[in-house]
Amino acid sequence: MILNPILAKEYRSRMRTWRAPGVITLYVLLLGLVGYAYFRLLSSQILNGGYLNPQVGMQIFYVLAIFQLLLVAFVTPSLTAGLISGERERQTLDLLLCTRLSATSIILGKLTAAVSFVLLLIVASVPVYSVVFLFGGVSPRELLMTLLIFVITGLAYATIGLFCSTLLRRTQAATILAYALVFTLVFGTYVLGGIQMAMGSMKARVGPYYGPTMPWFMNFNPLQALMSAMPTTGGFYIPYFPIPVLSSSWGPGRPTTPAWQPYLIFSAITIVALTMASVYFIKPVRSLRPRGVSFPTFGGRRGRGRTSAVGDGSD
Repeated sequence: MILNPILAKEYRSRMRTWRAPGVITLYVLLLGLVGYAYFRLLSSQILNGGYLNPQVGMQIFYVLAIFQLLLVAFVTPSLTAGLISGERERQTLDLLLCTRLSATSIILGKLTAAVSFVLLLIVASVPVYSVVFLFGGVSPRELLMTLLIFVITGLAYATIGLFCSTLLRRTQAATILAYALVFTLVFGTYVLGGIQMAMGSMKARVGPYYGPTMPWFMNFNPLQALMSAMPTTGGFYIPYFPIPVLSSSWGPGRPTTPAWQPYLIFSAITIVALTMASVYFIKPVRSLRPRGVSFPTFGGRRGRGRTSAVGDGSD
């Protein structure tokens, strides 16, 4: 991968202009402004009896993590949805396939370049979370788990965009399909879970950690995985935040398996399957010679000017 010319070309073309530093600056600035605005809203709760309230640190951490997960989920497909379809529209894909590079090298090179930029955005945002440790309530392990979910989500959604770009010929159509799939995974499963609760198919129990049983498809939701990796919520809520917080304690008692574990397995399967599918769909036609057609051969054991049947099973 280090010597992959596709990867080197993508790195040079992506980082050569002002767009990459501009996007990184805007990304970190937007995340910092959200954290600062929420910090100002909670300014009356900062001091509790003359001491810093650790609950405030958890609240700021929740807001930053949820907001960044949404940014990663909806920025990543735009980086990969036009990688292959854009080559088709510029009529350069055929030239790329005629080189000595394999289809796997082309796909992995473009995917690695896009994921590397997402990783750069995530790493650049880490200093913003240093404010959380001023208040306490969040351990470094929970921060690392949150960053791991960001990375896995970015990689999974990058493969979704790349697969749509390989499957469809137009960048606009590939982008629409990629965002439709991402929107379904992020918000569709959440809405379906709420509908299932409203229809009364899940029974709520009374108790400190009792609630409706979490549907199986919520394991595909990155927000649910993120909440299960964060500090234990209990009855915790985020004031002034427009998005309701998913509880990490759904079901009769606390779940024995956190939601982030099946989510990581599902994401790993998605990454491998869609990458292999992208390699398959980008490959050129395997054989341009129809079966039963004879071509003249010159020289060799068959003799000059004789013909040989193609597709008789001998090749």
